[in-house]
Amino acid sequence: MQKYRHPYGEFLTELKHPLRYLGGEPGSVKKDFNKFSKTIALAFPEVYEIGMSHLGMKILYNLVNSHDDMLAERVFAPWVDLEDKLREENIPLVSLENSRPLSEFLMVGFTLQYELTYTNILTMLDTGGITLLSEERTDTEPIIIAGGPCSTHGEPLSDFIDAFVLGDGEDSIIEVMNITSGIRANHGTRLDILKELDKLDYCFVPQLHQASLNRETGLRTVDEDRKWTLAKAKSIATSGGGGVVPHFAIFSRAAIEISRGCNQGCRFCQAGYIYRPFRPQSPEIIIDEVKSAICDKGHEEIGLTALSTLDYPGIADLMKAVGTVAKENRASISAASLRAYDVDDEILKQMRTGRAGSLTFAPEAGTQRLRNVINKNVKTDDLYKTLEKVVTYGWSRIKLYYMMGLPTETIEDLEEIINLSIQVREHCRQFTKNRVEVVTSISNFIPKPHTPFQWEPFAGFNSLEKKRFHLMDYSRGKKTTVKFHSNMESELEALLCRGDRTLGKVILSAWKNGARFDGWRDLRKLDVWKNSLIEHGVDQETFLGKLPMDHPLPWSHINTGVSEKWMKLEYKKALEEVTTEPCLIPEGDTVTCTGCGAKCNTGEEFTKIRDIENFLKNYNHTDTVQDESAMRKGKIILEYSKHGRGTLFTHLDFIKQLPSILRTAKIHASYSGGFTPRPKVSFTPALSWGMESNGEMVEIIVENIPDNDERILSRLNSSTIDGITFKRIIDSTDKKALTKRLVSALYSITANISDTFSKEKLMLLETDSSLHITRANGKEFSPSGQFNFKDITTTDNEISIILEIKFLQGLTVKASEICDLAGIVNPVIVREKFILSYPAESSAIRLD
Repeated sequence: MQKYRHPYGEFLTELKHPLRYLGGEPGSVKKDFNKFSKTIALAFPEVYEIGMSHLGMKILYNLVNSHDDMLAERVFAPWVDLEDKLREENIPLVSLENSRPLSEFLMVGFTLQYELTYTNILTMLDTGGITLLSEERTDTEPIIIAGGPCSTHGEPLSDFIDAFVLGDGEDSIIEVMNITSGIRANHGTRLDILKELDKLDYCFVPQLHQASLNRETGLRTVDEDRKWTLAKAKSIATSGGGGVVPHFAIFSRAAIEISRGCNQGCRFCQAGYIYRPFRPQSPEIIIDEVKSAICDKGHEEIGLTALSTLDYPGIADLMKAVGTVAKENRASISAASLRAYDVDDEILKQMRTGRAGSLTFAPEAGTQRLRNVINKNVKTDDLYKTLEKVVTYGWSRIKLYYMMGLPTETIEDLEEIINLSIQVREHCRQFTKNRVEVVTSISNFIPKPHTPFQWEPFAGFNSLEKKRFHLMDYSRGKKTTVKFHSNMESELEALLCRGDRTLGKVILSAWKNGARFDGWRDLRKLDVWKNSLIEHGVDQETFLGKLPMDHPLPWSHINTGVSEKWMKLEYKKALEEVTTEPCLIPEGDTVTCTGCGAKCNTGEEFTKIRDIENFLKNYNHTDTVQDESAMRKGKIILEYSKHGRGTLFTHLDFIKQLPSILRTAKIHASYSGGFTPRPKVSFTPALSWGMESNGEMVEIIVENIPDNDERILSRLNSSTIDGITFKRIIDSTDKKALTKRLVSALYSITANISDTFSKEKLMLLETDSSLHITRANGKEFSPSGQFNFKDITTTDNEISIILEIKFLQGLTVKASEICDLAGIVNPVIVREKFILSYPAESSAIRLD
């Protein structure tokens, strides 16, 4: 029997978070790589826990793998410790599912969510065995594509990306893969593929289009009249019940997209413009996704996500519908991007289940004047009324998000940020006996491309520092917690998002000199960036200063669907402090329209909204997934094996995953009380990392003992970690905990031995009272009397042993330590089973 081999296995335990690189999560898809020609590595240029919190990647993963002739696998940026090891050992960066180097895929698709991940893209290409510069890649290397919001202003990455795939990926990614695969199958060249992709309206191939310097502005712009447009999905795809269940993530909840786009028109928000028009998801699909996320994937918390959740038609009725599903299955519902007005009581009621954490609202500015400038449709009275409801329902921690460096901002505007937060706290205290905490979070305004403020200058590091110090002094002694975003980080982000192709060489030089994870404070190397800018003679002010309104910009060749004429009008209205009403709001027998250029069919939009509202009003809230198991309280033991990839998961990793697995199988564990309730479970002793087992056990106090139904075991195994297989469900009536009933454990050991090996000397170890073991932590003990050999078989140069280790008081010897005492080198050790004080009770199912 051979141990499971992972490409990083020799040093995996030395890494900061080994789970980042293991894969095998519940819901992941593993196909036979060698049987597919249409393959794509979905690459997220951040660490696993951040990438696995991103909904878009889960949607594309589910979509591509739903096609029988296509394969998608995931890969994330290696943390610096893994990058060092990959270079030291000359091992490539590999995908999670099949451990394939990036260079072996047909395509590698990066999602561009944040400018400060650009250097991570170079790390992933380089460690994945792919040539960095697009123009130097060979015909056999993958086609490198990039999508996401930053692709609409991706000129700084033009040296490295073969094609920017713009807009929604639902339809475009399939078409791009089919085109690429077809040309590659017919022995076409790389250039043939790029020329064909460039024919697509939503696919911009920078290598085929030069960018010329405008000496009047100092900007390099694509010198063609052609405009590339953003793909708009005919229907919003889903992640399949929240997608792959991550081993760990920044946001562990299952994200369910309820709408795409936004109709609020905040003038600083790029997403609100590039994702237009506002498109609500079908309520039937949303409800089915919530059911699937809870019942099929075992998620305990569901997050309804949208740019503006409250704009979903009939949102209160939707919350009631999904809230009913959640409560019947002991899960909870949260909603992202709540605004500070029109928050219905039903929404807060459905969100207020279990422990109340914090709720976040974004006034964005301290004064109404400045909120009018940025078109933030919220008034102070709206905020008061909403927070009055929030604290009444039990929330006591409120986060308020603001920005500084906004157009026309004054010192008075800044000071009102602190004043408003204090007033909010005092107002909330009138409606609750609980202590109310208000956290004031202040980020920096960055004038993003494709917004009405794209021509505005970035405030600059020095100006933002003065404002930060002023606010720190002004807030001193006042009862609010104030947090600031990094001004240095914001300046670099502004440079990369407003830059042109000149910055490609800057990015490459910074990366070569150690720039990695530039959004992480402990890794950021701003001096490296400054030196790189100087090296290539780039003046930051060219991009950070005020941009010309009468000349093309580095992103002007991308048409988002919102007209430049309309954005200039919005910019003018901003300076005049005039607001624009939200669009697509029902009015009579149509909806409001601001004429932005998105070309919405107002009649169709009105009908769609009314149909959704009518469906939700008439929805049968009792039509939810029912528990199929008899509600009979008691105790069960689950017996499971651990093999293959599963051996690389620690005991603690499995403990964290278990509640989700049980939920999927509809086994309701009893929970402890207190602030952080935990399932009442007990385990057999932890297995050493990398060791296989055929008989691990976990005992669970449950509120429903499962019936003798094979489906329960099937559900357990469909939702478990790859390499952990449940074998038996045992109905236990013993009052003693499992750990109190352990007598011994049996191990099988196989190894190669030399000709001088003596079976007799091995047997003498059982009775040798002089044996002594000292562990790495300094603890010393004698293993005498703790073990015996049940069977020893030798054939040629191989030995097979059945070893019994008894559980006595004090330290228990390990099977590996017995092998060391016997001089057995490189043994393969498998824990076969545990022996209890008396046999386990009736078994519901057994899979051998």
